Amino acid sequence: MNERSYYSLKLLSPNAFHAKGDVLKTTNKVINIGETADCIIRYENGRYESELYASIIENEDGQSWRLVQRSPFVKTKIAGMGNIGYVYQLQDGDVISFEGQEMELEFHVHFDSFFGKSGIVVEQRTNKFIYSFIIAMLVIAAGAITTLYFRSKPDVISFDELEQFLPSIYIIKVDSVQWVQTKSDTDSIIRTKYLKDEGAVGTAFLTKDRKLITARHCIEYWIGNNVDMTTKTKDMSDDDVNKWVILAEKYMVEREDQNVLQQLRVYFSIYSPHVPDEPIMSLCSTDSCVHINKYHDGFLELGDFSDTYYWRTVIPYYGNDLERELGDFTYIDVDQTGTIELADSAMIAQIKQSDPIAVLGHPNISSGKKTTYALGKITESRNDTTIQPSPDILFDANITHGFSGGPVFIRANGKIVAAGAVSKIDTDNGIYKKAVPVTEIQFMEKERRMGYE
Repeated sequence: MNERSYYSLKLLSPNAFHAKGDVLKTTNKVINIGETADCIIRYENGRYESELYASIIENEDGQSWRLVQRSPFVKTKIAGMGNIGYVYQLQDGDVISFEGQEMELEFHVHFDSFFGKSGIVVEQRTNKFIYSFIIAMLVIAAGAITTLYFRSKPDVISFDELEQFLPSIYIIKVDSVQWVQTKSDTDSIIRTKYLKDEGAVGTAFLTKDRKLITARHCIEYWIGNNVDMTTKTKDMSDDDVNKWVILAEKYMVEREDQNVLQQLRVYFSIYSPHVPDEPIMSLCSTDSCVHINKYHDGFLELGDFSDTYYWRTVIPYYGNDLERELGDFTYIDVDQTGTIELADSAMIAQIKQSDPIAVLGHPNISSGKKTTYALGKITESRNDTTIQPSPDILFDANITHGFSGGPVFIRANGKIVAAGAVSKIDTDNGIYKKAVPVTEIQFMEKERRMGYE
């Protein structure tokens, strides 16, 4: 084997995915460090969206490496030198750390024949024999479970199996939107727009534990809109809800009086498909029973120096390979009990590519009141039990926008359960559909208990 320079990273402290003393060896692979799924060295996810802290990249000489700062929020440090700025040429013996994080990585350069190939190897401190034995047993067990799983699993979910859930599928419509300003106990209505005659927005479904679930964009219907980075608010109609959102968010970012709040309130109604002309309940987006998932929101700064404004988005500030849009999720506490059981995190973690799914929704409300179903399969396995919250669910059922908020069913442990709520149809990288996993409810409830709502 030819000699080639390589480097190693020794973990001087443990974290959720690596043990203290583990050593990673590599040559020309880019090593990402942070919280995103493509990070070889990973931290546990924080309260906000996953982030990429720094990357180690091979220099053009093939014998040295540079450390590149990737985050505007978490500073990268070298022991004895402080923050690195943007790019730092790594030296043998450097100790890398991150501001506010409990991890240190010891960098060493090697030049021998021990590791003379491209790739990544992780040496773990666990006794090699025991470690190999455990891995072998896990592989055998996984193979046996997988065989039993695919032998016993039907190919499709039939409509007959879905009929039990039809009484728990509802239509959701937006009636009006108000742009309001609140100070203490006084509300001032700035603008109001009525939308009652503009048809159905989407679907909602009722669970056994008295939660009515839908997509956030079925209520805050502007949340998925694309906003031109160069758009000027003065060029937008005063009746354009997008403009209201922009001006309200601009006010909230720039306000001096912390007791004054500007926001958009949405008034919406829930209908049974059997009685579509009379709502069974009417609600406001700011009601205490309505829980809109804003924990993943980011603010995009748009416009130019003469006209800067802000746009709230469910897309994270910084991209990652999952591009999760978990913010497109809402649940409402109600008194009624439905027939739909929700999948737990273990069930969702077992979802595999090509697994059958079924969706219920109301795509043709203008021409008919009947609930429609669509069958399909999982198109990409993106579930990773090390990621909390779970990634979104990708599937290929033939659905249209009226299905938004509807349940995506899977078969798990011999029963049909709802794994997600339909979020969007994405055509940027080929046509596929996304659903937000129902486990977002547990994440949202945890955040509320911690006082972040």
